[in-house]
Amino acid sequence: MAKVPAGARDSYAGYWYFSSVLDDPYAKWTPPAPPWQFCFNDSFLSIPWRAEMYEEVKKLNAQYAKAGLAKAEVLVTDSNNNIDVQLSQFNNLVRQGCNVIISIRLRRLACARL
Repeated sequence: MAKVPAGARDSYAGYWYFSSVLDDPYAKWTPPAPPWQFCFNDSFLSIPWRAEMYEEVKKLNAQYAKAGLAKAEVLVTDSNNNIDVQLSQFNNLVRQGCNVIISIRLRRLACARL
């Protein structure tokens, strides 16, 4: 329990039954220097609220870019509701050097008659 912050220890009651507490892998992590590459990975951008969200991300990115914290363009993908394509696109965004990836995938609801 020495690895767990004092304020969070109450939430770890019984942890020994199902997991181990390991060292914090981010304890010595430092973010890369700006400008950062922001990316938007979506499963279907034709839905109005998703398109609006993408536009909002572009506006926010422009503010960061103006301050020298982000690259000017947001990289975007749309998998047309194909999860295999979306995962491949996500991996490609990582390979392209995206520092921040906003990813949206909603599961389809299925109904069954009883």
